[in-house]
Amino acid sequence: IWLPEGVSSLPGRVELWPFQRDIADAIGDPLIERVTLVKPVRVGFTTLLSGALASYVANDPAPILALLPTEADARDYMVSDLEPIFASSPALDGLLAAGEDRNTLLSRRFPGGSLKVVAAKAPRNLRRHNVRVLLIDEADGMEVGPEGSPIRLAERRTLSFADRKIVLGSTPVFEATSHV
Repeated sequence: IWLPEGVSSLPGRVELWPFQRDIADAIGDPLIERVTLVKPVRVGFTTLLSGALASYVANDPAPILALLPTEADARDYMVSDLEPIFASSPALDGLLAAGEDRNTLLSRRFPGGSLKVVAAKAPRNLRRHNVRVLLIDEADGMEVGPEGSPIRLAERRTLSFADRKIVLGSTPVFEATSHV
């Protein structure tokens, strides 16, 4: 993938740091069902998630759910990260076009799959979706609500897929309540 100016302080083709390669390999390994990352700030995890998402869209289409703490986070991720990355990467350009029939800002269809970028704050966002790929960023920013943990609700959306992939990462906030 290509990171345009404004998405990264180092625009251009993504070059992984050595410590990121093992994480990316685990995310891409079909035999590994779940990847959980306890991470410091600014380690490039969101870029790894974006790369994984792009790989699924381009190479292994599937129903995908990206879960972020708030609606503002979901909108910002789509507008500030995903759309520019897809527009600037020749192999991805046009695959997540917003103008297509039935596409919205946070819900896109592409050949063989779909993408929903949703906020954990509203449990209704986690209903009606069956997904094979679940990508969760900043899990410790997600609060348990009346319907339970939004992460558990999202994980249930993957149960009908034997080849599901769950990728979860967060900077821990409180050890006793951390999801990672």
